[in-house]
Amino acid sequence: MTTSKLVVLDSYADPLHAEVVAQKLNAAGIHTYINGEIASGVDPSRADVKLEVAEEDAERARALLAAPPERDTGIQTEPDEPNTPEDLAATPTVADRSLRAALFGLLLLPVFVGMLFQLYSLWLATKVASRDEDESGFSWKVYLALAIDALGLVLGAIYIRAVVLWLMGRIGG
Repeated sequence: MTTSKLVVLDSYADPLHAEVVAQKLNAAGIHTYINGEIASGVDPSRADVKLEVAEEDAERARALLAAPPERDTGIQTEPDEPNTPEDLAATPTVADRSLRAALFGLLLLPVFVGMLFQLYSLWLATKVASRDEDESGFSWKVYLALAIDALGLVLGAIYIRAVVLWLMGRIGG
């Protein structure tokens, strides 16, 4: 708390206006004190509220209130957080891509493209497995991708065999 003398910065008829000005000054580091009373009755124009500041802060407070307010355009000019590019060669990223490729391959299973996704996923999983990193937070993704790849390749082989046998039956019969 300040031990210096308080001076009246301004008087306001509206206590809410005095509070808004006080908040602006408090945000700038100038401690304010609101004194006064609202006159009895329903007429707010009879309120007499005084905004007081420490004597040594009075000039700075007047200068701050005299300065025009900054215009807010509503357009964000700075990003919320820096946009760091993702390291596509990092092991966790490769593990994520391996799992995604395995899932896409399983979804596209009846099509030959699905098996290509499975093979791509296997290739990415071998890249992850060949690295000498101790971080195991992503290893479950690689194991899940391998399980999905195994299932997808087996189902794809069964599908291709069924199509080939069907075609051979149509040609031979």
